[in-house]
Amino acid sequence: MLTDFGLSYISDESRPSGGVKGAVRWKAPECLRAKNPSEPTKEADVYSFGMCVIEAVTDRYPWGNLLDSAVMHHLQKETFLKQPPQFSEAQWVFVKSLCAFDPLRRLTMDAAVKEVKNFARQEKKKVGHETPFTFEPQPESELEDSDDSESD
Repeated sequence: MLTDFGLSYISDESRPSGGVKGAVRWKAPECLRAKNPSEPTKEADVYSFGMCVIEAVTDRYPWGNLLDSAVMHHLQKETFLKQPPQFSEAQWVFVKSLCAFDPLRRLTMDAAVKEVKNFARQEKKKVGHETPFTFEPQPESELEDSDDSESD
């Protein structure tokens, strides 16, 4: 197991006035609902992994400098991040399949691992050998317009 974000869950009893605490940018939308938030699930961990992929590739926190309340607002509206320039179209489709708003439409972690291995094989073919991952930091990601983007 790569990680288990569910272990960072804070019960209702430990939240002041029932508010959401913790790493909002990495939490699945269903875990952030004001009414009847979901308990941590494997699907929620897949969403969190997708946010970690975004952070690793862009070298920026998901949602940039937005306040947690603004992040929650965008998630409630099912507005996802705009594709950062560091991602190919296929890689961004992969991230969006990890971060689908409907938990039942998210990839399983097994499928995600297979896809990451596939991307690594493609990269190895392209450069002729294995290389360490490098990136150029880019300006903060912008939000997608929810009217012309898929929510998964």
